[in-house]
Amino acid sequence: MLSKESETLRLRIRRNSKFIREGLKSIQVPFIDNDSHIVPILVKGPLECKQISKLLLDKFGIYIQPVFYPTVPKGDERLRVTITPKHSKKDIESFVNSIDEAWNILGFDRVEEQIIHSQI
Repeated sequence: MLSKESETLRLRIRRNSKFIREGLKSIQVPFIDNDSHIVPILVKGPLECKQISKLLLDKFGIYIQPVFYPTVPKGDERLRVTITPKHSKKDIESFVNSIDEAWNILGFDRVEEQIIHSQI
């Protein structure tokens, strides 16, 4: 019983990870494309990382862990998004829409093609 439940949870995490990656690609937000349930959204700058993290919390009620130097090299600042099996497709769509709006408000650059792979 536990094994079947664990497999179901793993499948949900993979599905949710796929949904968020597809959503981020569709809005052209840079992220590191990997096989993990942790999706690093690249922000490039400590001030910008703090700004978007605060905006997401203040305007949308979403807390996303900002990651700065010395955890990552200077210039590689990012938001650390963790997907769980409990997130619904609606949760993920709402998150992607919030990231899109925050990106617009702050005027951050978009990427035309996701070219960053497996750099965790």
